[in-house]
Amino acid sequence: MKFLLDTNFIIGLLRKDKNYISKFEEIKSNNLYLSPLTVVEIYAGCREHEIEETENLLQKVFTLSLSKLVSKEAGKMIYQYFKRGKKIYIADAIIGATAKIHHLTLITQNTKDFPMLYPSQIEKFPK
Repeated sequence: MKFLLDTNFIIGLLRKDKNYISKFEEIKSNNLYLSPLTVVEIYAGCREHEIEETENLLQKVFTLSLSKLVSKEAGKMIYQYFKRGKKIYIADAIIGATAKIHHLTLITQNTKDFPMLYPSQIEKFPK
């Protein structure tokens, strides 16, 4: 299976939460990916003394590029939900589009932020 790790999952690992560490150990033999937006969000909250540990963790997971195809899909998602009177944040749309385009299962605590994904494309963690 291939997984896209959301920002909250990476934060859980950096905080050394035993549940996240256990889940990471369980899935690390799979293909693990990050959206470039997750990397942005992680560094946006990273303190100077946390940089080395953050970089060591992020090196264990492959960061995908933001392609034109993912960008287009994210834009379409935002527009479709806007027409229905619902707001989707750009970062969430890009993360959702990344999961969809690359056929990845998104692991996130915030499933409500990703209404554009089918239940089979998303795993709530922790449950």
